Amino acid sequence: MTERGPTLVVAAAIVRDTQILLARRYQPELPEAHLKWELPGGKVKLEETPHDALIREIHEELGAEIRTVRLLPHVQSNIYHSKKGIIHSIVLGFESVIVRGGVPPHAAEKAVREVVWAKRSDFNKYDLLPGTEQFVKCLDEPDRASYSARNIYIRLERRRPSGQTTHYWEFHSVYDLWKNFNIVERHGDLVRRSAHSKVHSNVEEATLIKELTERVRSLASRGYLVVRSDNPAFVASQI
Repeated sequence: MTERGPTLVVAAAIVRDTQILLARRYQPELPEAHLKWELPGGKVKLEETPHDALIREIHEELGAEIRTVRLLPHVQSNIYHSKKGIIHSIVLGFESVIVRGGVPPHAAEKAVREVVWAKRSDFNKYDLLPGTEQFVKCLDEPDRASYSARNIYIRLERRRPSGQTTHYWEFHSVYDLWKNFNIVERHGDLVRRSAHSKVHSNVEEATLIKELTERVRSLASRGYLVVRSDNPAFVASQI
């Protein structure tokens, strides 16, 4: 039996309301993974970024277009055995959303037997690949590397195919003289050359992370990309 170095794999934790998309793997040559459920994704090719690999893999496997929200704070190491030898995969997970108005995800190639939108409370009904639950758990517990309540800055942009930015959203934190926590939300339309801002006053830090995560997911589903943040771990499009 031969051995080879680890393979980099990317997986998408695709969120829709309270559900996560699971794909059933069809890989008879790998009995330990065959017909098990996983977060969809695949291998990163030579000279390809993890982000670009995930966009490509989801389009090939599910026929759908996604936007990544952030890199999840978990790295999974899986080892499988086949007739060709040991297969060692290092898996990175990305919180993702389906682009609005696009093709619904479906089994678009032989490697995927079927797909299902599953509630997290029903995960015990599925025979999951190792690491699936750990990645999904990260969705409920955003890490401080992605959001720091005392130093928030996130910018999302929508661009034309040429790369020109047409719209943007910015979120950043502000403390006033009374030490109250506020979030400034700014939207810019670079086509019409207009912008407006809104201040959310006296924000509760306990609920901030959840609310901001949902806001970024919503914008990502509308075609916006996270292009800047106070921590590179959040900017999935730059990885």
